[in-house]
Amino acid sequence: MKKILSTLFILAMTTQILVAQNIDNADLLFKKKHFSSASKIYLDSENKSQEVLEKLGDCYYYTSDMKNAAIWYKTLIDKHYEDNTIESIYLFRYYHALKGINNFDEADKWLNIYNDIDIEHIVPSENLNTKKYFKTLNTSIGRPFTVHSLSINTKGSDFGVSIHGDKALFASTRKGIHIYKWNNLPFLNLYEATIDEDGELVDPTKLNSTINTKNHEANGIITKDGQTLYFSSNQHLGKKKGTDKNNVLHLNIYKASLVDGDWANVVELPFNNRKYSMMHPALNFDETKLYFSSDMPGSVGSFDIFYVDINKNGTFGVPNNVGEKINTPHREQFPYISSKNILYFSSDGHFGMGGLDIFKSDKVDGTYQTPINLSDIINSCRDDFAFVIDEENDFGYFSSNRPGGVGDDDIYRLTRGKLQIITSSIYFGFAKWNIREDTAEKLDEIISTLNKNPDMSIEIGAHTDARGSAEYNMDLSHKRANSVREYFIENGISDLRVLSKGYGESQPLNNCAKKGNCTEKDYSINRRCEFVILNQ
Repeated sequence: MKKILSTLFILAMTTQILVAQNIDNADLLFKKKHFSSASKIYLDSENKSQEVLEKLGDCYYYTSDMKNAAIWYKTLIDKHYEDNTIESIYLFRYYHALKGINNFDEADKWLNIYNDIDIEHIVPSENLNTKKYFKTLNTSIGRPFTVHSLSINTKGSDFGVSIHGDKALFASTRKGIHIYKWNNLPFLNLYEATIDEDGELVDPTKLNSTINTKNHEANGIITKDGQTLYFSSNQHLGKKKGTDKNNVLHLNIYKASLVDGDWANVVELPFNNRKYSMMHPALNFDETKLYFSSDMPGSVGSFDIFYVDINKNGTFGVPNNVGEKINTPHREQFPYISSKNILYFSSDGHFGMGGLDIFKSDKVDGTYQTPINLSDIINSCRDDFAFVIDEENDFGYFSSNRPGGVGDDDIYRLTRGKLQIITSSIYFGFAKWNIREDTAEKLDEIISTLNKNPDMSIEIGAHTDARGSAEYNMDLSHKRANSVREYFIENGISDLRVLSKGYGESQPLNNCAKKGNCTEKDYSINRRCEFVILNQ
């Protein structure tokens, strides 16, 4: 009997030791961010501690498996929420996991709880109701986007387009050999493709081995003169790969020069640091600043958007944080500066659909304004990022791991609706330019739309009928346009957002182009003011 008891005791102790060793192995894999491998060991643990539940949820969260992340965060909360031992970050991740499976009502509930608990890391919004927020947002968008799938996507990961003329750079795991243990996909390489007349990316070609190594290369951008390439990588230059003490790979930013038609002379940017990541490079329109995302010291959150000045002699300034209007206590990544000086970026710290959402912010008097979500046409319940747009031609690309895609991350093409008479025209009396009572109501509707869209600006185009001289009518149309503009300004709209223009008698809507050949009713149709959205 003693022998049996001793054997059972030894077996029990051996089992406990093996379980502890397995958890230790899983913890080591987790620390190295080998989440796919770590999750399998945590799953086999019979008595899952609070720490195991936290890490199990995180393994799925960081590999974008929001269904399983939601399951294990819920198990964590059900078992330990009443103990007041759960850090608030797990409530934040549970909120995003719930959005990732389209459970918006429950997600909103947990975001409110999170905001009440962690007031320092609050997710701000005037309306913490996802469905209502996007319904309201969509009604105020003057130039909606249309999203198109692309045939270039693979079953792996394809993302991060930059446009250079009729060429595009993007990152892809296609044809990769070496496996990245974070998600068990091959490491990323940079490819160049041609943009065809339909906006498809065709004939992808891998950049040379000077750029692409055994590790990650992504987010490449080329200067306007075609001579310099900036990109993210965790290689490089014959040195030990960019890992920290836990053997975690960090991305840094490099640049290469075009020599005899190919990329060469790769150099590391001077503000890199192997202890944290610097990635997602983006140039402003005149190429005097380089924007990027980083978790360096001085960040507001886990990742912030920074910029450095590019000096005329080719040297770089020191990193500057773009500020708390943009950066939150959570993630801000993938900056892009358009030709109109609009900052587009992705964030999970501003209120959105779930995961990373794409936002935009105008720069006014040197300061970025409150970011605006690009709506649920662009944003999904998962990660949406790497937005670029040709503002003049109203097309661009973004990336997403949304359901229904071909692979892990996919590239999508977008087109934007053309400029558009916010409301029907308003009309004036003969030789008059005062605002009538019936037209004031329509102007108030436009003012309401402008207030809902703080980055929107409009043109006021005023017209006259054909009676009177051309010089008189041009002057009259300017007076009509200015009277409407003054009405907007008196009602709180900035003068920078309303452009007034008089067209005189030059653009009639009917055949009343001469004095004396039309009725008063026909002439009155041309005594009008029209409105065109200039940016949205």
